[in-house]
Amino acid sequence: MNFDRSARRVKLDIPGGGSAVDLISGEPVPREFSLAWKTPMLIEIR
Repeated sequence: MNFDRSARRVKLDIPGGGSAVDLISGEPVPREFSLAWKTPMLIEIR
């Protein structure tokens, strides 16, 4: 993951065709999101 602390954004390094899922809620996670988007998160990259 790449964190931009000044903007408080996260960019996930997901291989082409892959996806990310929050294992707590079961919801898909976007490739880039704000750290305030949702907490806590347990992300699995598939």
